[in-house]
Amino acid sequence: MKHFLSLLGIMLAMCSAHAQYVKQPKTYSNKFFKAISPNGKHAASSDEYIGTIYVVNLATNSGKTYSPQDEENEFYSIGSGANPVSDNGIVLFSENESGTASYIENGKIYKLPLPAGVSSALCNAITPDGSRIAGSIGIAATDDAQDVMQRPVIWNRRFDGSYTMPVELPYPKEDFTGRLPQYVLADGISADGKTIACNVVDYYGEMPQPMILREQEDGEWTYTMLAQEYINPDNVVFPEYPGESPYPGNYMTPAEADAYNQAAWEATQLKQPRPNDFMSPEKREEYEEATSGYGNPVNYRDYMSDEEYAEYMAALDKYYASLYPKPEDFMYPDHREAYLHDMEQWEKLYDQFADLLKEVQSKAVTFVMNELMISQNGRYYTIGGSTTDPATKASVMKVYVFDLETGKSYVKGVDDANIFAPRYITNEGKILASSFPTRSDKKANTYFCAGLNEDFVPLQDIASKNDADVYDFMQKNMLHNMWVWDDDIEEDVEINAWITGVGCCDANLKTVFTWATTDSWDSSSSSTTYSLSYALPTSFLNEFSNAIKNTEGGSNAIDITMTADGMIKLSGKVAEVSIYDLSGRLVFSEKNPKPTISTSLPRGSYIVKAANGTEKKVAKLLFND
Repeated sequence: MKHFLSLLGIMLAMCSAHAQYVKQPKTYSNKFFKAISPNGKHAASSDEYIGTIYVVNLATNSGKTYSPQDEENEFYSIGSGANPVSDNGIVLFSENESGTASYIENGKIYKLPLPAGVSSALCNAITPDGSRIAGSIGIAATDDAQDVMQRPVIWNRRFDGSYTMPVELPYPKEDFTGRLPQYVLADGISADGKTIACNVVDYYGEMPQPMILREQEDGEWTYTMLAQEYINPDNVVFPEYPGESPYPGNYMTPAEADAYNQAAWEATQLKQPRPNDFMSPEKREEYEEATSGYGNPVNYRDYMSDEEYAEYMAALDKYYASLYPKPEDFMYPDHREAYLHDMEQWEKLYDQFADLLKEVQSKAVTFVMNELMISQNGRYYTIGGSTTDPATKASVMKVYVFDLETGKSYVKGVDDANIFAPRYITNEGKILASSFPTRSDKKANTYFCAGLNEDFVPLQDIASKNDADVYDFMQKNMLHNMWVWDDDIEEDVEINAWITGVGCCDANLKTVFTWATTDSWDSSSSSTTYSLSYALPTSFLNEFSNAIKNTEGGSNAIDITMTADGMIKLSGKVAEVSIYDLSGRLVFSEKNPKPTISTSLPRGSYIVKAANGTEKKVAKLLFND
C-alpha cells in the first residue's frame, strides 16, 4: 500500500508540474506579481508602496495578504533572487530593511534559524521541492574589516519540515581589484540545489561580479568567478590597495585627542548664521514678513547693505570652518609632521590606485546584483549589465548570458530599451526579459527570445500570431495613451503606446505575469489604482520557434499592411478579414477578400484580423483620412 501511495504521489506531482492553471487572461489591481513557482501553481506579489505580500494559489484562485504585525517590522519584501517561490507554495521574504530571512508556508510565517549574534540575513532562492534555500547572512560585527558584510549560505530542510542552521559556503576574500568584497550574495539556485548563482560585490559596492557555487560529489562546495572579460577587459593588474587613510588618533596623545574631540563636539552645537541677524531692524521686519507665507522666492540680499552682506558671508565662512576641525591643528609639531607626511604618502598611493580603477571602470560592464536568473538545470546564468554608450554617454543595460557548460557568453538587448534585464531563462536557453521604466521613458515591456542566437521579440507580437484571445486582452489592457517628447518637433505628442509591464513566468512558459504602474500613462483611476498586474496563459511561447518556421514563406502565411493611400493589403490565402475598433466593436467584415481592400472607415486606430483554416494574423493599424 505504501508503494502504491508513493507512486500515486509521484504521478500527481508530475501532472501538477504540467498543469495549465491560468486558462484566461486576468487583471489584478494594485498588485506587483514578481515571482511564480516553477510549476506555475503559486504566484507572489510584493507591494513596495505599503510593504505587504500577496500570495495566490492559481489552482484554487484563492489568495491571502501578509502584512507586518509589529512596529519593528516596517515592511515585508519578497526575496529579490531568481526563484523565491517553491512548487509547494513556500514564499521567501524579508521582514525589515536590514533583512530577517523568513518564509510563508501553508498560510503561516516562519523565521529561518540564525547563529547567535547574527540579525541580518537574506533568503532569495528556493528549490522547487523546498528542500534547500540559498541566501546570505551578515557578520556579527558590521565594523569588522576582516570579513565581508554578507556571505553566502544555504538552509537544508529536515524530515520534520523545519530548516537547519545556515551552512556557510566558500567565497573569495578579494574582489577583482584585490580588495575585500563588500558582499557575496547568493541569489539563485538550480532545481537540484547543487548550483547557486551569486554576485561578489566589490569593496565600494559599485561593480558586482557574477559567481557560481557548485556542490561536488563529495559534498564540498567550490566557486568559479564569471565575466572577467567584462569586468576587467584589459586584464589590468592592480597594485596593492593602500587601505584606509592614516588614523589621526594614532598620532595624538590622550590630551591632544581630547582637545580634538571636544572641538568636534562643539562643532555639532553650532548654529548656522541667519541673514536676518545681519539686517537693520526695519529691513529684518520687511524680510520676515515677505518670507512668512507662500509666494515668489525672496532674495535676502535685497534687504542688506554691502557691509551687512560682507559681515554675513564672513560669519558663514567661520561657521563652515568650525564645522570640521582639522586633527593636525590639535597635534604637537612633531606629531603633526609625522601625520602630514604619512597622509601625503598615502594620498599618492591612493590616487594611483583610484586612477587605475577609474580607467578600468570606463571600459567595464556594471552588473546589477539583484537582476539575475539561473536555469533549472544549472546550465545558464543570466544577469543585467550596463555599459556607457561612447556617443551619447547614456547608460544602456542589456542581458548577459553565461553558458556554464560551454564557457561561452552572449550579450542581448533591444534597441528601444535602456534598462533591460532577464526575468527567466529555461533549460534550453529561452529567455523572458523586460525593459524597466525610467524618468524619461516610463514604458515597461516584456520580451521573449526562443534561443541564445535568436532576437528578442515583444510579447504582444508573439501573441498576435499565436493566440488571438490573449492578443485581444493585451490590446484592451496594455495599450495606453501617453505623452512623450518628440525631438523632431520639440514638443510633447500623444501616442498610443504598449506597456505590457515587467514580467515573470513559470518553468514551462505556460503562464506569464506582468506588472506596471499606472503613473506611466494617463490613467483616470491612478488616484486609487497605482499598479496593475496581468496573468496571461502563454503556452504558445514554447512553440514560438516552430511557429516562426511554419509561417515563414508558406503558401498560407498571412501578412497585413497598409498602403500609403490608406488601403489594407493582405498577403497569403485569407478566408476572412474582420476589423474592430479599440473598444472591441466589429466595424467591418468580409469573407474571401481581395488582396487590397478599402474599408471607408474614419481616421483612427483599429484591430485587423485575417484568418484561414490554419493561420491567423492580427495587426493594429492607423487609418488616415
